[in-house]
Amino acid sequence: MAVDEWAFHRYERWRDLAVMMAAAVLENLGYRQLTVWWRLQGWWSSLRGERQVWGVMHRTGFGQGS
Repeated sequence: MAVDEWAFHRYERWRDLAVMMAAAVLENLGYRQLTVWWRLQGWWSSLRGERQVWGVMHRTGFGQGS
């Protein structure tokens, strides 16, 4: 983003560039760490030989609506 700004000057204020850079950093926090945690739990469970099941899912279909 810094090189893009240097080359094309898309942002009129430095504050706009700072907000975009902060958003780029913050969007990578939270969800990525959560998915890594889920993957590690699944990997560890598979190493221990645990069987993973979804459970029973009851299907109701489309009923007569009001």
